[in-house]
Amino acid sequence: MEDTDRTIDVVAQQTGFGDRNRMRRAFLRAYGQPPQVIRRQSRGCVPIKEIALAEALTGAGTPGEQRSAAARRACARRRRR
Repeated sequence: MEDTDRTIDVVAQQTGFGDRNRMRRAFLRAYGQPPQVIRRQSRGCVPIKEIALAEALTGAGTPGEQRSAAARRACARRRRR
């Protein structure tokens, strides 16, 4: 999921979840975050609102503080497309 450009729907089908809602529930139980957030984090592009939500749910430090300048630039380029 982190290394593909396929949609979450396609990934859910290919991995045996059946649909995106089942995959989402499984990810929330296992990781405390939906698959979309995990995908964005792996790509270094997490909106501030989602960082705050993840912090509130897990009590973890902000992934945004750990992002490098290169990752922030890559995120900005993807948003412009």
